[in-house]
Amino acid sequence: MFKNYLKIAFRNLWKHKIDSAISIGGLAVGLACCILLLFYVRFEWTFDNFHENEEQIYRITDQTQSSDPDTGEIQIRKSVIHPYPLGAALESSFPGIDQLVQISNGQIYLREGEEFVTQRATFATPGFFRMFTFPLLYGDKETALSDPGNIVLTEETALRLFGSRQVVGETVVVRLHQDLYTLTVSGVAETVPANSSIRFEMVLPFENFFRNEHPDQQETMRESWWVGFSETWLTLKEGTSPEHLKAVFPSLLTTHFGEMAERQNMELGLQALNEVYFDQDYSSAITGSTNRLYSMILAGIALVILAIAGMNFMSLSLTRAWRRGHEMGIRKAAGAHARQIRFQLLGEVAVTCGIAFLLGMVIAEIANPLFQQITGRTFRVDVMNDPMLWLWLAGMVLLVTLITGGYPALKMSRRKASLLFSSRQSAARIPRFVNGLICLQFVLAIVFIIVTFTMNRQMRYVLNKDLGFSAEQVIAIEVNIEGEDASRVAGLFSEQARMLPDVAQVSVIGSTYRSFPDHVPFQRGYGIGMGTWQTSTTLPGFENGIITFEIVDEHYLETLGIELLSGRNFSSDRPGDLGNGVLVNQTFAEVMGWEHPVGEVLDDKAEGWTPSLDGKEVIGVVGDFHFKPLFEQMRPIVLQHLQTRDIPPQTILVKTGSVSLSEAVNRLTDLWNRIAPEEAFNYHFLDELVALQYLEEQRWESIMRFSTFMAVALACFGLFGLAALVAQGRTKEIGIRKILGAGVAQIVALLNKDFLKLVFAGFVIAIPIAWYVMNRWLEDFAYRIEIGPGVFLLAGAVAVLIAFATVSWQSVRAAVADPVDSLRTE
Repeated sequence: MFKNYLKIAFRNLWKHKIDSAISIGGLAVGLACCILLLFYVRFEWTFDNFHENEEQIYRITDQTQSSDPDTGEIQIRKSVIHPYPLGAALESSFPGIDQLVQISNGQIYLREGEEFVTQRATFATPGFFRMFTFPLLYGDKETALSDPGNIVLTEETALRLFGSRQVVGETVVVRLHQDLYTLTVSGVAETVPANSSIRFEMVLPFENFFRNEHPDQQETMRESWWVGFSETWLTLKEGTSPEHLKAVFPSLLTTHFGEMAERQNMELGLQALNEVYFDQDYSSAITGSTNRLYSMILAGIALVILAIAGMNFMSLSLTRAWRRGHEMGIRKAAGAHARQIRFQLLGEVAVTCGIAFLLGMVIAEIANPLFQQITGRTFRVDVMNDPMLWLWLAGMVLLVTLITGGYPALKMSRRKASLLFSSRQSAARIPRFVNGLICLQFVLAIVFIIVTFTMNRQMRYVLNKDLGFSAEQVIAIEVNIEGEDASRVAGLFSEQARMLPDVAQVSVIGSTYRSFPDHVPFQRGYGIGMGTWQTSTTLPGFENGIITFEIVDEHYLETLGIELLSGRNFSSDRPGDLGNGVLVNQTFAEVMGWEHPVGEVLDDKAEGWTPSLDGKEVIGVVGDFHFKPLFEQMRPIVLQHLQTRDIPPQTILVKTGSVSLSEAVNRLTDLWNRIAPEEAFNYHFLDELVALQYLEEQRWESIMRFSTFMAVALACFGLFGLAALVAQGRTKEIGIRKILGAGVAQIVALLNKDFLKLVFAGFVIAIPIAWYVMNRWLEDFAYRIEIGPGVFLLAGAVAVLIAFATVSWQSVRAAVADPVDSLRTE
């Protein structure tokens, strides 16, 4: 009996090839999209779960509070950066700590061949590989970082440098500050898992961090409690509660910070490793983070796409089932029992779902590289060897089978054979339930369209907004040299670069402009180094007592096209301005309440790691420029001359003219190689660095474009199939109408109007949903577009146009058919 039902199921699939292809193909594509999206969500939610003792690893956090002098509003500043002496103080004051590791990131210069190249490096105390599960292919994790002359490479770095993984005992030459050191490879670590929030290419003992600083500052950085540059991680002994450690924090802060701890309401806290990736309150250069809500939204998108595919399948299956009333009537008249009718209909749906299930997994495997390119993430999709996914998908397919096949099976099996032969049973009208499914499909699809249009508009807005400076045709060149050599090379290079053809201007600055480190994935706001310097201040109106400044030369404003509103720029003709003068932006003057800022002298008695601004004279006011991403409101900033600060040049900005950037880069490369042949020429295009600040948002826009395309395509896929079934069911009616004089346009309008009514209803329902979702997303931006009626009307027009084109294909075919053939159809 089962074999007979199976034959009938395959025979029906083959008989209705187009309908079967639409049903199976639509469900398979929906399942494939769902598989890929859910794998991505699982990848996000498994961050850092590979560490053997992940539940016992904590990171020290801190926060301070200050009150806005104007509004009285409490402002909270959170951080994970701490002074180096904190580690020893914690270990001596709390014996319940099992292991403690301090980590910092930095830049070193690594000799590759005949030149030094910039290399991101991680500095860690000896317990790094004991605390974190980053297995060593070669070397001993207990001693790998015990000697300052050691270095641990990842296997990719070892292959890049030596062409082999087994390189323990080999040496590398690095430049730390201005001194050369030969380090011995003491270990080779396995590839860092893609779902690790801590990423590294090489790990050096922490002593090398101090070697990389100016000799006059090394002792201060080792011993001062006022300089933060490292993260502190620890594990607790068995039976020790985190609350016990938290209890000692207040006395420790009072001991080492005195009245400031109370004045700023300083608090230390503990953050579990498994909370790090989804916590964006703490910005870190060591760990990446993302918004937990995004993963939840992505899981919802996966279910929505599967729901649309499932609704397509259900709509087509239910409509076909009602068309088979005569067949079921004959079976019942021939003696078939209700149970046999139910089993047959359910079996046919199960066969179709099973084929779609297997095809969907194959599509997911094939489409995985494209999906990873869209999301910007590399993760493994192993559908065939994932039992949990098999169970989950099997459950979904079973649910679709029961819902799709169960409803018509029960209705058909309970009806009398005489009713099944009724003409009303095979009427051309679509069941109300199916109408509801079509409407719901387009509600979801139109929400996707509106969301995608809005995200695209916002990204175009932030990427094209006037930032107050011009990043186009500007090349940022790293000065990867330390000390006096940096000033010499930067000065000589900038002087000769100005003489190159089509170089408009050159500026030397004290900040580093480079793309964010690859080992910190999708950290919002990285990408450009403008306004990265900060110092403490007692000036009124400044958040948390911190002021932002930039170290520039006299050509900075002209190079970036920043407007000088009043006063004067730095000039070599006025040596006093270079040492004692400052430029401020318009927002700075407004915060200070100055009507005539030029000539004002700053009264700032703050003491910080960098020298204070006390006694500096405002010589000019520049227009506001966005030195931070557009997630943040405009901030005050001070521009100081390079001669004011004891900071070597770190970046050379070259503004080119009409010449192509590639040609300009070639000329600058040749010049650099003549001046500093041992140093690698590292450069970035400034407009690309600006765009990188919104990489996370651009990634989500790509995901939404992909999801929108799939949602609309699947909705139209089902609509196409339903239109074909409706046209087939009304074949005789169409023939009669044509004989009575109806034209093609009238027939097309007749067949289209019911579908278009459903699409319009879906559009009306989708508007408030999409408006709410997009307003929540736009709240993250301090500068954003307004959601006007235009985006909704455009989305509605696109949805109606697509639906009309989809249905009209079948309608026109039915309308131009020969009425004689139509009337012969049974």
